[in-house]
Amino acid sequence: MDPKEDVQVSCVFNGRHKNMINDLSLLLGYYGNVISFSAAVSNAGVLCEKPLGYAMELVKTAKSKMNAEYIRSAADLMVIKRRPGDKLKGNFIVSDITRLGLEDVDFGWGLPEYAVPPMTSTYFGYNIKYKSKGEDGILVLICLPLSVMERFQLELTKIITIPRGT
Repeated sequence: MDPKEDVQVSCVFNGRHKNMINDLSLLLGYYGNVISFSAAVSNAGVLCEKPLGYAMELVKTAKSKMNAEYIRSAADLMVIKRRPGDKLKGNFIVSDITRLGLEDVDFGWGLPEYAVPPMTSTYFGYNIKYKSKGEDGILVLICLPLSVMERFQLELTKIITIPRGT
């Protein structure tokens, strides 16, 4: 990507979270979506120069701003100006679906090892529950173009490889 271009990580936020549902004052009987997105935005060049912790702090800060006031404000803005088009280039969207209960769905052939929506698109990731040998965990599934995935693997290997003797 062009180092001068802005890139972002967008996190899907569920407004039906138990700590937020009363703050939003949804009408009795409303069963529609209550989702919003927070976005951590950075210049691509700056992002490449900084350590991974920099990007993590941007995401953490963006997520911390998600509250009932933010969701109401975003909804009001969409009513006034219509829903903005999705920014696809330079945007990675993450959805945490660990609390959906998909791991408990049994269609007759047993519980799944993991379950995700049947389709995904490039630059999208899911956090899902996973059980292996009786241990619970979370998988972070991502969909990237092959050339980007190869680079991601190299960078991730650099981060998680611990030099011997330390």
